[in-house]
Amino acid sequence: MKGFGRDLPKFQALGAQVLGISYDDQSTQHKFAVHCAADFPFLSDEGGKTAEQYRSAGGMGPFRFAQRRTFVVDRAGVIRFVYDGMPNNEAILKDLGSLKAKS
Repeated sequence: MKGFGRDLPKFQALGAQVLGISYDDQSTQHKFAVHCAADFPFLSDEGGKTAEQYRSAGGMGPFRFAQRRTFVVDRAGVIRFVYDGMPNNEAILKDLGSLKAKS
């Protein structure tokens, strides 16, 4: 998340909205955002419904977690790119640039 915060102006210049989301409650999300110095919204998916819909839920029973995954969703709500694991901001920015060039 620190990388997204560091590169936030680059994402915004390409018209992107960066969001963080996890199973954590809002209080925990806020502490994490402060820790990462991230100046973008963090959303709580306490029940895991969003993670399930995006096929990002992991674990079983009480040991559930959201897999680290980054989605690029266009203005029409279509998922254009999915990145698993730690994000490579340069690759994401390149793909965002290609979407912007097509619009």
